[in-house]
Amino acid sequence: MTYIRLSLVLESHALSIYERLFEDEALSIVISPVSNEVVIAADLPGENIPIDWREVKLTAYLPIGADLERLRNDLNRLQSRALKDVDVEIVSSEQTTEVLNNQVVAMEFGKSLRVRPRTNRRVDVADHVPTVYLDAGLAFGSGTHPTTRLCLEWLEANVNRAPKSFLDYGCGSGILALAAAAMGNSGCAVDNDKQAIDSAVSNRDFNQIDADRLSILSASDWQSKKNILLGSFDFVIANITMKTLIDLRAELIEALKPDGTLVLSGILVDQVASVSSCFDEITFEEPVDKDGWIRLVGSLR
Repeated sequence: MTYIRLSLVLESHALSIYERLFEDEALSIVISPVSNEVVIAADLPGENIPIDWREVKLTAYLPIGADLERLRNDLNRLQSRALKDVDVEIVSSEQTTEVLNNQVVAMEFGKSLRVRPRTNRRVDVADHVPTVYLDAGLAFGSGTHPTTRLCLEWLEANVNRAPKSFLDYGCGSGILALAAAAMGNSGCAVDNDKQAIDSAVSNRDFNQIDADRLSILSASDWQSKKNILLGSFDFVIANITMKTLIDLRAELIEALKPDGTLVLSGILVDQVASVSSCFDEITFEEPVDKDGWIRLVGSLR
């Protein structure tokens, strides 16, 4: 199988504007730094120095039948100085998987969480900090996207103490569920895409996380089991598009324990009001912004 790989180099502040162009057609989107820098995602005095990516590379993998004429017109319409370079290639599935796996970069989130490419793992060295080793494949979730980083930052700050139960809906590569499990929690990860399920299972097995601590379910498996699982999760995290969040509103809320926490991302700045009003049973904290993308955290009223 072959894909269209469309890459844009742009200033990071314009990321959300350009990413909107691909949201209807992209099979996978990867955000990576232009330079080889390690991402430090939290500012701990004496420990980490925060690094902002001034320029990023947005790589979208599209089906061969994608409307490139529309995309070209949209790019021309924006006429932004933030766009530095555009490149289009036809690539095979083998090339795509190899490149996507190489897009996983070393990241640190505070003192309690690290993400590393699977190729970095050394079996003879113990990890003293919870570490997720990742291959993304075609599944969303290499850890570099602002929404994923927002969710990982929340996980590191909030779920690395007493063990909790969780649901990760729209898990992609499994990165959020793997991070939660690596910090001692247990739960379920759900996705409706077979490539995502395969990627998440592969990453779970590589990280030696038992299936009874992290159950990875297709959407159909979730539907058959959800009646016994609803109301049992300390936190529910969903990093997916606004439309899907709204479609899943009832399930995401019903999955929570009465004192549970709902974490939503995949939301653009101008979509916050729509999402908040739809989830009217939830009292949300102030939104957190990263490069035009938002994280909402709240609990039942």
